Amino acid sequence: MTYKKLPILLKPVLALDVEFIEASVLFSLKPISPLGDIDPDRGVINDPESNVKGENVARKILVTPYFRGSTVGPYILFALYRKKQAPSMIVVERTDPMLITGCVISKIPLYKAKNILSFKELSGLKVKITRSGEVYVKERSISSS
Repeated sequence: MTYKKLPILLKPVLALDVEFIEASVLFSLKPISPLGDIDPDRGVINDPESNVKGENVARKILVTPYFRGSTVGPYILFALYRKKQAPSMIVVERTDPMLITGCVISKIPLYKAKNILSFKELSGLKVKITRSGEVYVKERSISSS
């Protein structure tokens, strides 16, 4: 499996002890509220106005501008973690104490991007993000006829 390095560098906020995370990208144009926008039992986005409505966040690299909401947000992330429905990683443009807390207790790596729009074309594709924040996309294998 070969990967192509992309001109994107993320800043680790909470990198944990992994060399890299490899998963599909789930790109949300809209900020996410864990309490209202994610079903804590199934990990499905249920915001009717979201471009990712009906998508499951489990084992995905969830990319969104920022998380919004109350102090309940960390507990929703923890509920997702306990039910094995949590994202593999979260990438945002803006962090806040509640998101960081939720990621710490749920063991979700958290990275910061200068501009998440660079991930828009990667939605649905498998990428690898290293501990230091380098981003690689899986190259499509070319079959010869």
